[in-house]
Amino acid sequence: AILEFLPPAAPAPAPAPARGCASSELWFESAAFFADRATPVGGPASTTLPALARPLSRDAMEAVLRGKGYAVVEGFLGEKAGRAASEAALAETGRLRSGRVGRGLASTLDEGTRTDKAAFLGQDAADVPKAIREAELRLRLVRAQFVRGDDDFSDDFPSDDDDDEKRLDSDRVSTQLACYDAPGARYAKHRDVREDDAYGPREPRRALTAVYYCGRDEVRGGALRLYAGGGAVDIEPVFDRLVVFRSSLEHEVLPCFFKRFALTQWWFRRSSVVEEKKKKKEESAAAAAHEEMMMMRHAGPPCGVAAPPLKKNKAKEEEETIFVSIAAYRDPDVLETLESLFAEAERPERVVAGVVLQYDAVGGRDDALVRRLTNRRRRRHHRGGTVKWTLVDFRDAAGPCPARAAAQENLYDGETYFLQIDAHTRCRAHWDSFLIATLVSLGGEGKKKDSVLTTYPMDFSDQGDARPTILAPSFFDDDGVLRFTGRVLLEAPEDPPTTTTTRKSPLPSPAWCAGFNFSRGDVVTRVPYDPHFRFLFFGEEVAMAARLYTHGYDFYAPPRAVFYHRWSRTGRPDFHRDARKLWKDRPAHLRARGLRRLFKLLRLEEGANEADVGPDLHAFGLGTARTLADYERRLGVSFRHRTVSPDASNAGLPPDAFAANSPHQKTATDVLNLLAATNLS
Repeated sequence: AILEFLPPAAPAPAPAPARGCASSELWFESAAFFADRATPVGGPASTTLPALARPLSRDAMEAVLRGKGYAVVEGFLGEKAGRAASEAALAETGRLRSGRVGRGLASTLDEGTRTDKAAFLGQDAADVPKAIREAELRLRLVRAQFVRGDDDFSDDFPSDDDDDEKRLDSDRVSTQLACYDAPGARYAKHRDVREDDAYGPREPRRALTAVYYCGRDEVRGGALRLYAGGGAVDIEPVFDRLVVFRSSLEHEVLPCFFKRFALTQWWFRRSSVVEEKKKKKEESAAAAAHEEMMMMRHAGPPCGVAAPPLKKNKAKEEEETIFVSIAAYRDPDVLETLESLFAEAERPERVVAGVVLQYDAVGGRDDALVRRLTNRRRRRHHRGGTVKWTLVDFRDAAGPCPARAAAQENLYDGETYFLQIDAHTRCRAHWDSFLIATLVSLGGEGKKKDSVLTTYPMDFSDQGDARPTILAPSFFDDDGVLRFTGRVLLEAPEDPPTTTTTRKSPLPSPAWCAGFNFSRGDVVTRVPYDPHFRFLFFGEEVAMAARLYTHGYDFYAPPRAVFYHRWSRTGRPDFHRDARKLWKDRPAHLRARGLRRLFKLLRLEEGANEADVGPDLHAFGLGTARTLADYERRLGVSFRHRTVSPDASNAGLPPDAFAANSPHQKTATDVLNLLAATNLS
């Protein structure tokens, strides 16, 4: 396990010479997203896709957890951020004081042990230079990777039922900036934690040590000598190099003859007292959320019964697979969504779920959620299916479009079918076979193959209702964006049919829904998600609908309910609120650019350049199979005049095809009006 440290090193032979990444299996390249990233973790990323919070490779984690107890990573911050950190460290030299030995009030000056100068960084960002704070935050991302574990290291990270004191503390870190500038400055052999120290129940113990080297390219001495695996290795303090090792390993800093800067961060075990309080708080919050979820799950129409299973597919599907794209913003309900997805599938082994989870990688508030998502022991709930994930710090989140684009680009792997749902969805039994059979019925011999099944699902509280819904244009909002609505159709098509008017075939639909769409998998390459709609919520659907339609796709509403959606935001972190707290006016600026990009796509913004609408619009533009005017006629709207024809809300059906609204039949318009009323749009 991660905190079962190596025994004290045996008497070491002569140390190996300092080595570079080419000659040692314990040297690794940093993850690509760190290199020259233009913006820090604490601000909006400038990349088109969210930054992946996975700075260490699996091999590097393997070396720390199961190997000799250390790993070296080259190019950790990248040239630009590394140089900025070096300059900031040099400017901070005057604030550093002679390093002390010991803990707390018992620490003393001991020049026989250490002759560096150092200072611990406070929590107040105003007291720390920006470039140093950014480097410190990126070290926290590495800590987050060890806290949550990883798919290949589930056995090294205790599950929720294991001893809490064997986990890393998700909140506590300690960071120090140190400088060795006197000729021959050194730090004698020591451990950052001693096994025989008496630690009280309130005092966490250091578990892992991370050292980042900033400073000059010139290196003259000052190597870190680690005693590991019965031997010793010298690691030179090369610019932009990161070393991660177990705090129990003996180590020393050899005499240094240049100005050597290092940013060191320690990650701790959880203390029993602090963890007990945290666990009770988490359990209380989880119990409340579960109670609310169960109430919504079992609430339903007066009949009080669940909708019957969907019709099984009799076609041969041995080689067919379904990729399910799920973007989740700090949403614990994603776990229930995955369980429903696999539990209700007729053949779960063909289902591949790809989750883009945006979570608090620095503060640790979502560690329990991430551990459960990535824990190998949970695979028994998948019934042979597969779950893949991309983890993104929520400070890098930029709305649903970049997250869904990340799922397509990073997780989709050529599966036969593509399904996109939200992270708070429940499924009817045999959903997989039903969707495949329904889509195949639209693309048989001599029939159209470019089809998408899509609609707004009904609410969790309607899980006893099998009636289908269909999308229709509703109104243009104050920004000039067309909103869609979902309307409930008469007659629930049960299996077997109970009335002569039961619908058995999918219905042509004029619109497309982001929270439920199912199509052939090649839609990912033919009409990929546009990642440049940043901080844009309303506008996502009309943009994709126009692009798909002009590329030749037609939309259809399934002939019966397939999924149910949790429309209430109660109990879930809110992306819009978090974004305003983090960046104030920045999201509004990027959202405004996203709106200009949308209007340029819809031929409403003339003369806009890349600075106005973002890059690569040609790669995420309209198709040539049909025109935008064709789609306006299909919808019954005018984008330029912002008008909706009187009968457009019927989606081409007679007025008596729809059910009257009831408390159990919430439409998307109801939800959009609620969001607008609460200033979340």
